[in-house]
Amino acid sequence: MGSEEVMENSVLTDVSMSSCNGMMVQHTDGIEESENLGADLLKDFDLCWEDFEDRLTVSRMVNDSVVKGMVSAVEQEAEQKIAQKELELTRLKAELHLYHVGADENDSVKKLNKEIHKVKESCSMRRRNSASEILGLSGILPEKVPDKWSDMDRMLEDLGATLDSFYKHTDDMVCFSKLSLFEWQQEREFQAEIEGLVVQNYIRGLQEEFEQSLWDQNTQLFGNGSASWLEKVKKLSSLRQELDAIAKSLFVSESGQLISYGSFEHRMSSGHHVSNGNHDESIITMPENLEAAQLKHMNREELFHYLKTEMTKMKRHHESKVQEMTEEIFILKREYFKERGSSLPVRKDKDLDILRKKIPGVILKLDDILVENEKMPFASNNAESLDSLKNRLESLRLENRELRDLLAQKKREIKLLSSQVSDATEKMSQHSLTEVNLLRTITNLKSLIDDTHIGTTISEDLHKILLKELVGQIKCFTKESDREYDMMEGIDEIIFREAAQNAKSASKLGN
Repeated sequence: MGSEEVMENSVLTDVSMSSCNGMMVQHTDGIEESENLGADLLKDFDLCWEDFEDRLTVSRMVNDSVVKGMVSAVEQEAEQKIAQKELELTRLKAELHLYHVGADENDSVKKLNKEIHKVKESCSMRRRNSASEILGLSGILPEKVPDKWSDMDRMLEDLGATLDSFYKHTDDMVCFSKLSLFEWQQEREFQAEIEGLVVQNYIRGLQEEFEQSLWDQNTQLFGNGSASWLEKVKKLSSLRQELDAIAKSLFVSESGQLISYGSFEHRMSSGHHVSNGNHDESIITMPENLEAAQLKHMNREELFHYLKTEMTKMKRHHESKVQEMTEEIFILKREYFKERGSSLPVRKDKDLDILRKKIPGVILKLDDILVENEKMPFASNNAESLDSLKNRLESLRLENRELRDLLAQKKREIKLLSSQVSDATEKMSQHSLTEVNLLRTITNLKSLIDDTHIGTTISEDLHKILLKELVGQIKCFTKESDREYDMMEGIDEIIFREAAQNAKSASKLGN
């Protein structure tokens, strides 16, 4: 800037010096050529004015180029400052966004804790009300907090600790760049997935332990039931042997002519009974053979129904066998008495009395066994225990489902809040962008106004300086012209005087 001003001053001085030199040359020529002074003066004035106009246009062009360079430099500086301010604004907006997100998450976690405490208080009030109804208004049973609530409290404390560490992380990550922020978001998602997997594994482990305990109880109960079944099968086999003995006593006591027939009938009946016994044993031992293969692949309900059906089958089978044996005995006795005749009515009555005495005892024993089978204390206890366990399992499932629904609802609320926050941040970013654009336009307009004002002031100052110099030069030129005119008048007067004197002298000489 200083060098350009020096150049302008040198140009102006050159103009003034050249004008002065031109005027001195004109003065010498005017002295030499006094006759054509007026025309030469006008021509010289026109030439000087044209030269002055040319130099004025050159100075204007130089001033315009200088002003443009100044304006471009000022614009570059203003753009650099605006870019720095925009970077600072983006950094501050990122920090504000992170703080808003952290505050919203803190509020959501606090709300979740409050709702969980409300649920606990409602559960405790229900327990107290139930205890007061049992014991009356005299006292309230002391609450025994279950292990599930303690585990839930521990999980909530762990979750709060993880959230506190997460908030510390956010405070530390505020100063990092966008790349570090993206990595932190990935780490947070991975941590949330790990926490979900831990909770799922914990619930799955509890469920597996509960099912294992149920299976152990059922195996113990059904093992005791199978042992009692074996004892009852032995009792039934002993009853079958007693019935065989009764049949033998009927046929062995016969004498005389019917020994061969009786022995034949005895062999036939014993063979028939033995075959029936073998069939009974095969039928009875079938559940024992099938128990190892089928019971392993059965559920609790299927096992219960299987045992019940087997008991009913055995009961019906034994009743039918007893009925068949009694019918066979009476049929054989009828045939025997038909062939033998009515020679032994007294013996027949005695045998019938003995049979009538023995058969009710056998029937009573069978009735006792069937009554015991109908009672089935272990099966009823097992059914009751299964019902209670089913009820407990259903309550646990309902509770788990409620907790899952609550957790899903909270996740939806968090998603809605995050979407609202993202929408708000987008709106804020849009407003901030519009504000930044408006500020840019305002600053650009202000800079343009300042530049134009500076340019106008500089041009006005230059025009004033040039006009002052022009006026000074014109004044100098007029003064010099006045002096020349005075000198010319003096010279003319001297010439006229000399001419007059010469004329006078000549006239005097002529006279």
